[in-house]
Amino acid sequence: MAQKPPVQVRPFVASFWVNAPTKEDLMVFVTGNCPELGNWDPDHALPLNIIPNAEVVIPYRDPLTGFSWNGETKISTKNSNELLFHYFIGQRHPTVDGHALTIRRLEAHHSPRTYTPPTGDPEIDKADLFGVIDDEEISQVPGYLTDHSSVSFVFDPAGVEWQAQNYHQRQFRVRFEHAEPVRYNLRARPEYKVSRYFREGHSHEFIRQSKHGPLVDSQPMIFRCDMHVLEICHVRVDFYEVGKDSENDIPPLYFAYALIGGALLKGSHGKVTVPVRVPAKHQVLRITDCGTLTLRYTIAKALPRSQKAAKSTLFRPWQYHFKPDGPVLHMGHRGCGSNPITDVVRENSIESFNKAAEAGADFVEFDVMLDVDMIPIIYHDHTVLMRNKEGNLTEMAVKDLPVEILRSNLVCHVSEKDGQHTYLKTRHDVPFPTLEYTLSAVHPDVGFNVEIKYPMDLVDGKCELNPAAASSFREAYKELRLPFWNKNQFVDGILHVLTHCSGHRPCIISSFDMDICIM
Repeated sequence: MAQKPPVQVRPFVASFWVNAPTKEDLMVFVTGNCPELGNWDPDHALPLNIIPNAEVVIPYRDPLTGFSWNGETKISTKNSNELLFHYFIGQRHPTVDGHALTIRRLEAHHSPRTYTPPTGDPEIDKADLFGVIDDEEISQVPGYLTDHSSVSFVFDPAGVEWQAQNYHQRQFRVRFEHAEPVRYNLRARPEYKVSRYFREGHSHEFIRQSKHGPLVDSQPMIFRCDMHVLEICHVRVDFYEVGKDSENDIPPLYFAYALIGGALLKGSHGKVTVPVRVPAKHQVLRITDCGTLTLRYTIAKALPRSQKAAKSTLFRPWQYHFKPDGPVLHMGHRGCGSNPITDVVRENSIESFNKAAEAGADFVEFDVMLDVDMIPIIYHDHTVLMRNKEGNLTEMAVKDLPVEILRSNLVCHVSEKDGQHTYLKTRHDVPFPTLEYTLSAVHPDVGFNVEIKYPMDLVDGKCELNPAAASSFREAYKELRLPFWNKNQFVDGILHVLTHCSGHRPCIISSFDMDICIM
């Protein structure tokens, strides 16, 4: 059979025109599936030019003002009907080596745009709308391609210890502010500051602080600070005293402050304690400290640029699949249910997921963690029983074993103290499938609820992962992690597989760990 001749590529000039909600020193870029547009690499994207005096109102659901941008480039590696692309909003700022690109907003559709050549008719040729493809609008929030990191501080009123007893009887408002040292005060550096807070029992969205911040009561609050350089993250916590009910017309009085330096924030999460000090004009007898403030923090670092691709961003709001007036969606828990050692079909296995799909499940839920080689695998428990050379069973952490050993006959479920049931390789529902294989082996129309399993701290102060099992790993891996993966590494390893292998499959990411959800 004769082979078809290769498709001849005809070079052409691609023109782009888009209305985008930009302001200040932000720019619009185009990245796509050809070298001229960077091959989905944002660092080599095509920058567009702002059209002078072209401020526009962008007709989103909530209209925004912005500007028109355009640009063109010669494409010699693709035909016009093969060109795919995305817009994104970014900012260039100087560095020692030249310029760095910071991505602020990106189009978060699963499918990229398809290029349509202009016709020359002004009635037909209209500007694209940033974030709207085929009349589908996706909320424009920073997605996984953005380069900023976030620090979330949990402000618990119980974490404030005043030296004077009468201070506990007073009412305060608290506000988090950016406090950048003078030596880093460069106009070219991207702006970052604390500007939102979340409160239990209120809206699940971060909202802007008021002038003096929210009122402190018995409920904890979460303040989030977005930034680009974690090492110079310096935050000031301001306390404002509020008058009595009869003095509501008197504005809050600036009372005290606490400074949190970036060097104090170690690892991905932890606690930090800093002194609370009185401003100089309020000092009495040179006594500056009036208490201490203890905050719990979580650092969500940006995904390494080497693991990113702009073709698909995986971001879709949960409302897209879960609509109040929509049909009830059926979700299979661990596939066909919680069955770790059943003789029918075992939980968290490919066979269990596909049987759930055959039964009509819209989504399947499963648990994901990392093995010793940082490969995302599907399993529920943090530990397994492993048979040693003498035939005895020892509890070991899943994170300390490679997937080949986990699938072997040496491993049992933690509930099988007698060791009679083993994970035989001959069974079709063998446990510990990798996330990458699961994405390709399960019916493509079934959505995934990916629950990220990370050991949580319990109320009694202990860890969910058995300390004895956590310390029984092989000597060769002893220097890598004690006692568990760094949370940012843990989440990044799972996101890397999802972003490159999920295709058009709807995916929901969930976790019982609040820090994981923030990341």
